[in-house]
Amino acid sequence: MSRIFVLAFIAIFLACNQNDAEKDDIEFPSGGVNYISPVTQIDSINSSLPLKDSFSSLAIKNTFDFFAAFDEPNLSIEGQDEPVFRFVLDGMGYKPLIINFRRQKIISKIAESGLIYQETDRDLLNEVESLHYRIVGRNLGFFFGKVSETEQRLFDSLTNSNPRLKDMHYFDLLRKKATVKGPSFRYKTIVQNINGKEYHNLIDSISHSGFWQMGHNQTMIRYAAMDGAGFYLEANTKQQYQFVQKDVETNDTTKFTRLCKYLLQVARLERQYKIDD
Repeated sequence: MSRIFVLAFIAIFLACNQNDAEKDDIEFPSGGVNYISPVTQIDSINSSLPLKDSFSSLAIKNTFDFFAAFDEPNLSIEGQDEPVFRFVLDGMGYKPLIINFRRQKIISKIAESGLIYQETDRDLLNEVESLHYRIVGRNLGFFFGKVSETEQRLFDSLTNSNPRLKDMHYFDLLRKKATVKGPSFRYKTIVQNINGKEYHNLIDSISHSGFWQMGHNQTMIRYAAMDGAGFYLEANTKQQYQFVQKDVETNDTTKFTRLCKYLLQVARLERQYKIDD
């Protein structure tokens, strides 16, 4: 009996070592961007943090709401415990979709019902809360637009005397109070197991596509569809982050679109989501 136990222990030990070896034998091509440090509260809501100089404040609020609705983390802040590739598709004509490609699992999240982007009404706040909501929203990059010099001096003075006006948690509290209650957002999750060989094939396909060296925006504007639909792929490794986006375009045969079509096939969702029509 003891011999069987020892043999079983050795088998488990060797399997663990093999898994560890598999984790260490992946080398990613050069490219992408480095993570930045230190990370602030304002940074934490920017889902394309290392690229914020390129993307400016583009759609920060929308990406924050989108990932919060799907219970997804910001992958652009720091490297995760294991590499993760995240494909996102959203826009008119499509059910919003997120696919996470991990070492042993492919996790797909598909919108089912409800609203991702809830409407807000400042009339639901009292006078002080409404003012604070405007200020903290501007300080965090959610709200834009010109204000008078008098208003700006007031905003600056109140911010200097009230640390909460730079606090993401305070903004979230006010936003929830100002939210017009609509149908709760729901999504379904599909988990697909993959083995080591399948995972390595996936990584090789991404690496050989040139993804790590691509520019961050691959859309050819003159051919873009008018429905505003788009997709992108993020990569998070210990050392580097990459983000490539593209609008849905007709008759699209570009390398990035071919890569994303392949990822949809791997996730067994290519029939529901066609991104080159």
